Amino acid sequence: MIIMINKQTLSIKIVVIFLVCILTAIPAFALKVYVNPSIQTGNYSPDGAYQEAAGMQDVAVRLVNKLIGRGIEARNSGWLSLSGACTDSENWGSDCFVALHTDASGSGWTSTHGTTTLYWYNNPTSAYFAGICSDQVSRHFTKFGLNYNRGTSARSDLYVLNPSNQSAVPSALVEGLFHTNYNDVYGALMNDSGRQAYAEGVCAAVCKYYGIIYNEDGPSACSMNSNRIDMVSRGAYGQVVLDTWTSAVGWSTVSLGGVTYEAPAIVSRTNGILDAFCASTTGVLHQNHYENGNWSGWQNLNQTLASGPSVCSQNSNNITICARNGGNNQVYVRNWTTSGGWGSWVPLYGTTYDSPCIVSRASGTLDVFARGPDNKLYQKSSYDGGVTWTANWYNHNFVIGSAPAGVSRNSGNVELFFRGTNNNMMGHNWNSGGVWTLADYGGQISAVPAVAKRDSNTMDVFVRGTDDYLYQLGWTAAGGWWAGYYNMGYYY
Repeated sequence: MIIMINKQTLSIKIVVIFLVCILTAIPAFALKVYVNPSIQTGNYSPDGAYQEAAGMQDVAVRLVNKLIGRGIEARNSGWLSLSGACTDSENWGSDCFVALHTDASGSGWTSTHGTTTLYWYNNPTSAYFAGICSDQVSRHFTKFGLNYNRGTSARSDLYVLNPSNQSAVPSALVEGLFHTNYNDVYGALMNDSGRQAYAEGVCAAVCKYYGIIYNEDGPSACSMNSNRIDMVSRGAYGQVVLDTWTSAVGWSTVSLGGVTYEAPAIVSRTNGILDAFCASTTGVLHQNHYENGNWSGWQNLNQTLASGPSVCSQNSNNITICARNGGNNQVYVRNWTTSGGWGSWVPLYGTTYDSPCIVSRASGTLDVFARGPDNKLYQKSSYDGGVTWTANWYNHNFVIGSAPAGVSRNSGNVELFFRGTNNNMMGHNWNSGGVWTLADYGGQISAVPAVAKRDSNTMDVFVRGTDDYLYQLGWTAAGGWWAGYYNMGYYY
């Protein structure tokens, strides 16, 4: 749930940011998860294209990054032998042990498919954890149509699960899909996004077992004028839900249809016009345009993404969209203009495992923010409308607990919001003097925030609490931040 704030938020100047980052990066408890990827270099798909060891080593790197991003200590055994990994886990003092594998059946392509998780035969704690692993990993393969959950299996013959070799409890060995099933291999295991889904599924299982927040999907909000806010989110059945507030009516809700596994985004480039974007269940970007009181319906933009999109408008004739590419997890941007339509995707060459965020301070000026593989905040900027970009990503040099969301109130301002490593909502504010200011807005949030600027003097931030209710925190230039979060009563 959200903890109500009873005093004005204290802003922390840039000169002490380094100290604050050290403090907020400390997890609430010292949970150690040991990740043990397959080293079975002789296990290939029947056509030799996929190797189990190489695939699982890649998943392990992604998983460790995800776990660290949740404030969990994680260690990767890499290419250590089975006995070496068990010894390393014991010496490190692991609380939880997860082995990563793919399954096999027969010597050629077979119809056997799905995800199974193995556990030591007489350990009910590990059996329970294994069930969560199978459930979460198979759920994360849903977007590829590969969500068959084969359940769990008790074993007494697996070296790394034997408590005589390593004593971490719970322990499980995940067999994520079959490298002898063509659809499993080419639908997910050979794909960057498929291996990312495997890592996210295991991370979600660990978080669920230990009661740690995992789901990061949040809403996206914009304002077409000072008397209206529009907010989109993913509904309970994957549909895009639109919540609209007006000063005359208050809040109302409609469904925009569609089905997405990622958070949608919305932007207004001028009064009376909205554009909503989402990735379909196959990751393909779609757009729904609103004008003259009507929605166009979802239109296919023919680009596969690995994340939900982020969108902003530089002026009334422009939309700029930003997302993580489905092929290499790098950040790409794309411009639309009323005169030229959609341009080409421009690569920014930064790697992220989350949705990036894009903000426009003024026509021709763009800033992209992303959480890097080290979970730190990075920034890249363009001063010619997105044609060219700064050569390198600027490292803000502190860890964030979620992808960022942002808005600009005027040409001399950027407002970023994200979940901190303490699960509070954090803000990072920039002014034209070049000074960044970090602030802790309290609360306990479970998703990426959303922010809308009604005018240069008014902002509204929306967050999902740990109770899954939606909360609002407002700001005005005259009065500052509200005294506390307002519970909107929306559960999602």
